[in-house]
Amino acid sequence: MPRPHRAPRCQRSTTTVPRCTPRFEPTAGQPEPCAVAVSLEVPTAGYTLEREGIAIDVAGIATVQWKLTTPGADELVAQVLQTLADRVPLPTKPRAVIVRVSTWQRGVEYFVAPEPKVAAVLDGPR
Repeated sequence: MPRPHRAPRCQRSTTTVPRCTPRFEPTAGQPEPCAVAVSLEVPTAGYTLEREGIAIDVAGIATVQWKLTTPGADELVAQVLQTLADRVPLPTKPRAVIVRVSTWQRGVEYFVAPEPKVAAVLDGPR
């Protein structure tokens, strides 16, 4: 007896970082000299972006880290392009900014946190 045909199961990649667009924004009237705004373009609904931390080393290089949570493997989501955005005020003007994103999948238990990947490097504001 022939076996019924089954469609292949879709596997999402959790190791790649979506296209990231960072930029500097002025902070007129605020105590911070500048801010970094970042936007990520994701392929479906159901993604969330959460800021995890910021660090500025002695050389003046700022590292900003975000956590991107992807939909679970069994979640039904709309197939639309979505842009997630966040803005981080910086206490000093950096020489450069490194944007790092760690990708997590909702519904998965991790024994070791996924390592953040460098999504973009931005030269300091002029």
